[in-house]
Amino acid sequence: MRIAQGVDIVYIEKFRRVYDRHPAFREDVFSDKEREYCHSLPDPYPHLAGRFAAKEACLKALGVGLGGDVSGGLLSEIEILQAHGGRIEMRLTGWTERLSRRLHPGRLNLSISLSGEYAISTVMIECDGYNQLNHASI
Repeated sequence: MRIAQGVDIVYIEKFRRVYDRHPAFREDVFSDKEREYCHSLPDPYPHLAGRFAAKEACLKALGVGLGGDVSGGLLSEIEILQAHGGRIEMRLTGWTERLSRRLHPGRLNLSISLSGEYAISTVMIECDGYNQLNHASI
């Protein structure tokens, strides 16, 4: 059993500016459910930034990165949803789901932490087929 891991950190104020100035970014990155949940909170930006960090961390765990381009639609294929008891869970669709299946994933562990000006996320995928990918540490 191998572990594929990705980590990402987001400066919340910078994220807030991008989110507010670029409506297409909001639509391309977040599902309706993600936006609805976060906007139901007193300050949605830390929670949106945490979800953005989780999506980037997931791509890193899968062995790919964005290279600065979020228009490819990969982030919209990763959805971070509220589960029972305040837990969060990650749902993959499309290309990201197909790629994760190549890893023969066991458990997917997701953590998002919000602290002051930053949101950070770690994604760990327990997998059997790790060597089937050209996995690069990022």
